[in-house]
Amino acid sequence: MQQLLSRLYGTIIQLRNSAFDRGLLRSHRAPVPVISVGNITAGGSGKTPVVEYLLGLLREKGWHPAVVTRGYRRESKGLVVVSDGVNIRSTVAESGDEAMQIAKKFPDVAVIASEKRIDGTRHAAERCGADLVVLDDAFQHRAIARDLDVVVFDASEPSDRHRLLPAGRLREPLSNLSRADIILLSRCSEISDAEIIESSLRDVTAAPVFPTRFAVRGLRVFGSTEKLSADAMKGKDVYAFSGIGTPAAFERTLRELGMVVRDITAFPDHHWFSADDLSGIAKRAGDLGVDTVITTEKDAMRIADPEWGKQRFRVLFPELCLEFLSGEGPFNTLLEDAIPHRS
Repeated sequence: MQQLLSRLYGTIIQLRNSAFDRGLLRSHRAPVPVISVGNITAGGSGKTPVVEYLLGLLREKGWHPAVVTRGYRRESKGLVVVSDGVNIRSTVAESGDEAMQIAKKFPDVAVIASEKRIDGTRHAAERCGADLVVLDDAFQHRAIARDLDVVVFDASEPSDRHRLLPAGRLREPLSNLSRADIILLSRCSEISDAEIIESSLRDVTAAPVFPTRFAVRGLRVFGSTEKLSADAMKGKDVYAFSGIGTPAAFERTLRELGMVVRDITAFPDHHWFSADDLSGIAKRAGDLGVDTVITTEKDAMRIADPEWGKQRFRVLFPELCLEFLSGEGPFNTLLEDAIPHRS
């Protein structure tokens, strides 16, 4: 049954893409340059650290970027100004976790949640003073034209998962990577592994491929501005929980940091934590006798009470950043060349 549903899904996706290719469906041009960051699989490939890397780079070069996102799993509809680049203007329930994470990390960057990305982009340019927009999770959102299409491809994903939904995790056929301008291989362990994956992708795309990984910049204390070094919990017992698309990658990160993970609880992706969920987490931490609970940065955004757990344990989350294994200079050059020059 899943194979049949995957074939039906694939037919629909290809008909839609064909309609855009032939001009039957229109891609709207934004008033400012647009960089899209997306993926070709469902679940977490690591788009948010890539968006954050681009924001840092673009701001260094004198741009005033904004981020426009769908705001996945938010409890609102239409256009929501998460941040106007001066103040945060929404709750995390209204914005979604990823949008709020970016807004808090980059207080001078406007962040807009909008199902219609062209509306969000126009608002960012006309009302928030943005001169460039980074679209989050927009490879499949072809209703808005872009100057650069960056696709994040998870190098740790087993190849047998490269089947169309629902049988696998592909949102569209791998052959559609031909639309990408740049491919970033995320979660690469070695350059040699990246070279094997790049070689396998050459059948479907001529886009330049760059190997990257996610490094831990430090450990943040939930509900505080305090920050610890990345190795502060090395050799220490912890209990972990997460509600992300790739919980195995999260657990692997903790073990690479030398933590002794006594237990880990995985919730569904983008799960909104209820009071009962948090009580259960606190009880499990108590049963294990640990004084430190670890979660992800996105999950921390979805914990409503900043004082949660403080009487019984400390809550930490790793702060990730994008690192290139090679090719960072050429990537930056491609980025600069793709963006129309300001007059």
